[in-house]
Parts: sequence; structure tokens; C-alpha cells
Amino acid sequence: MYIFASDPHATGQPWIDLVEKARTKYPLAKVVFGGDYIDGRAFAKETLDYVFSVPDAVVLRGNHEQMLIDSVKRGEKGLWLANGGETTLISLFGEDISFKLTANKFRDSYEASKSGLPSPTFGDIMYEFWTKSEEKLTSSGYIEKLNTLPLKYETNNIIFIHAGVRLDGQETDQEFALWSREDYWYIDRQEHDYVFAHNTTGKTIVTGHTPTCMLSGVYEQPFPKANPEGVILGDTATYQCPVKIVKYDGEPARIFTDGGCHARLDGHHGNVVVLDDNGALIDIFS
Repeated sequence: MYIFASDPHATGQPWIDLVEKARTKYPLAKVVFGGDYIDGRAFAKETLDYVFSVPDAVVLRGNHEQMLIDSVKRGEKGLWLANGGETTLISLFGEDISFKLTANKFRDSYEASKSGLPSPTFGDIMYEFWTKSEEKLTSSGYIEKLNTLPLKYETNNIIFIHAGVRLDGQETDQEFALWSREDYWYIDRQEHDYVFAHNTTGKTIVTGHTPTCMLSGVYEQPFPKANPEGVILGDTATYQCPVKIVKYDGEPARIFTDGGCHARLDGHHGNVVVLDDNGALIDIFS
């Protein structure tokens, strides 16, 4: 039995409570975390520390962890900051690392320069900010931990992965495992083709990454008995993000779990799912 919890995006205690409810009800289940523990709400430290504290848990990497790693290892800072990196830095290391103080320094520098006083340039200030950030990230040990996280966890009947699995027979590389969306959902995105692809892996696939309210499309004929309308609709009006299942007759399911935490909407604390050893969904906590 397995508990899968993904994409809390620094939700902290409300998401932790959901996982703990699942662990209490299913104490023998193995816990698998699906990535994206950071970048969003204000509790990245609490969320990360909890994930690493659960005994024998599998902790997978998400694209947000990869962006953090790349900001230090490859100097790709802009992408991470644009996707919530500042809130993570504040949570991990306090307000002194935030852009608010960096902006204040730039303002003070600008005022000093107008008065003819010596002042650091914007480049100098940003260099100081990033040097401080990288030093803290490296010395804290978080980078080292995140850099060792695997991309997937696979059993005899289930594949747990952050974003998706290639269904065309090719090997799932890191980019696809962490970032895939439409190219995992659909058979082919030619013109207006929104037909959900079959699961050709022979195993149930469980993912996070994309809020389920964004997931919409139709089944290829014939429609499975479980969904006679043959349609899954998105919900970008109310942004409700329940667990969604795509399953053809005679094939394992694809289970989508992202509860929309990255958007920081009230009441969105994530979806935690429980599966049996065969990959069947048996419980949901949300």
C-alpha cells in the first residue's frame, strides 16, 4: 500500500495534516512524496523539513526543486525567482534575504547617487544578494539534499513521478519527468486534438505537477464504462482541483493529483491519495 502526496508548494501544516491523517489511517503504507515542496506559500522550510523527516519515505524531485538547484549550480536565477523563489528564500533564511530589502538598498543607492554621494550600483546590490543567497543555500545543506532526489519511484504495478511518463516508447528523460504537460496527457496536439492518450506502460501512473482544474479532454472511442460521457472537463472558473483519473478499459489508470497549492487559493491544501499494491485508488485526503 502507498500514500502519495505531491505539490504542496510550501503550504506547510495544512498539507502536513492531510499526510498525517493518511499515515494514521494506513500506518503500514509506504509514503511517496511527489515533488514541488517549495515556491508558493510561506512555509517552505516547514514543508521541506517535514518531508525529510518521515521515516522510510521516498522523496521525489519536482521541477521547482530543479529550478532551485539550477539557480545555484548553473546560475539560472531568473526562472526560479519568477516562479516563487523569493518566498522560499525568506522561509528558509528570514526577511534579510528578501527582494524587499534588496529593493530598499537600490532605492537608497539611487537617492545617494542623486546627491553626488558614492553608492553601489544595482549590479553590485544584486551580486551581493545572490552571493548571500547561494552561500546560505549551500551551507544549509538543502542543495545537497535536493540534488540527490530521484525522478521516479517504480513498483511492480505503479509508477510515481512528478509530471509524466513518455508513452511513445522512448526513455523518460529528466526534462519530461519534471516538466511534461500536454505531451503527456494527449495522443497528439495537432490542431484541436484533445484526446487523452492510452496508458501503454502496463502500470498505474501517479503524477502531480499540473493543477487538475487545468486538465480537460475527451477519451478516444470507445468510451470506457467508468465514464460514459467520455469527457473530463477542466474548471478554470472555480479552480477546484480534485483528484482526476484517466482510464481506458483493459489498461491501468493515470491518476492526476495536483490540488492547486501553487496558486495559493483559500482552501487549497493539496490532495493525498492512497493506492493498494496493484495501483488501485482506495482513498483520498483533501
